[in-house]
Amino acid sequence: MVAVSVLQTYLPSLTRGVVFLGPLPIRGYALCIIAGILTALWIGVRRWRTRRGRDGGIGDVSMWAIVFGLVGGRLYHVVSDPELYFTAGRNPWNAFKVWDGGVGIWGPIALGGLGAWIGCRRRGIRFGGYADVIIPGVAVAQASTTLPWALQIHSIDIAPAGPSSMPPVTQSWSATSSRRSFTNACGIWRWPARWS
Repeated sequence: MVAVSVLQTYLPSLTRGVVFLGPLPIRGYALCIIAGILTALWIGVRRWRTRRGRDGGIGDVSMWAIVFGLVGGRLYHVVSDPELYFTAGRNPWNAFKVWDGGVGIWGPIALGGLGAWIGCRRRGIRFGGYADVIIPGVAVAQASTTLPWALQIHSIDIAPAGPSSMPPVTQSWSATSSRRSFTNACGIWRWPARWS
């Protein structure tokens, strides 16, 4: 029998998810979402132009999809985790505190799709044509914003800081993100004849 040793490496996580520029908080997760949106738009616009689509069409429709998608992401989180907001001792108004985190991908898929459909109707663009050019970009964005596949999770609230004043690592996380990135990559691979 041959013993195989696997070197498991992890990216260190930040102990804070926010950096302040003066009074303005810059949140890491929000930057990832913005980068994903811009990536999807960039790919979608390139694909739209190769099909000789009208200028501005993708951007106009995508604004509807983005606004509806952001609302949908928050709604999905609130509906799927109601105990965080609607149980005894909780403040239901906290459901509106998006800066405290909490979005889910299925909300933006559903409501973002509805927003895209509305935008397509208003611009006179076929929804199927829009979906065909934007979905690969959305898949790339989703795959890239779920990286890294292995991330150290610090227990900031319950564990005392160690000698380096960094909270100790209490767990590592990887399975969900690696599966999601893999399935998104497979979805992108499905579009090879249409990529340009």
